[in-house]
Amino acid sequence: MKKKELQQTILAELTDECDDNYDRSSDTSYWTSYEDAFSLSTKQVNDAFISGVAKRYIRWSQNARSISAMQFFAKEGIPKSTFYEWMKRHKGLAMAHKHVLQVIASRLNEGAVFSDSGMRENAAAFMLPHYDSDYKAQVEWRAKIREANSGEASDFIVQIGEVPTSDMVPLKKVESTTLKKETFEILNDRVTDVD
Repeated sequence: MKKKELQQTILAELTDECDDNYDRSSDTSYWTSYEDAFSLSTKQVNDAFISGVAKRYIRWSQNARSISAMQFFAKEGIPKSTFYEWMKRHKGLAMAHKHVLQVIASRLNEGAVFSDSGMRENAAAFMLPHYDSDYKAQVEWRAKIREANSGEASDFIVQIGEVPTSDMVPLKKVESTTLKKETFEILNDRVTDVD
């Protein structure tokens, strides 16, 4: 079986209906435990329990108000770090997570970019790199180009020499304040020296 077919099979199994109230007492092959945020007690975890979490995760992502994986972690009372540790051990949960992030990215693409009044580019530009690896790669590429084109290499000073006067453009008369008068005299001296 090819990798893509295997992934589709596992995702199909995960999206089947499951019993949300998994009975831990019937299976004693636990491989870890975690601190449940709601009961503040240690709960045992095995593959069947994690499969149930993965199924609930996928079903949860279908809700239009599901826009962040953190919402699911909070709803389930599972610390984020614990969830990520479980993904290292359970392929089905890792694939469910990848699927959920794609669903959220799609929802954010549509919801953040399009509104009744048109496009909302800033919201999309901020959120999409977190969920869409292609978009993230583009943002990183643009940042590298911006960084390469900034700094001392792009700063330059243009020094313009004296601008000659002509009959067409006479010197502008300056008001009679002392500073302006001195400046005018200096300019007149320079013009006289050039003639």
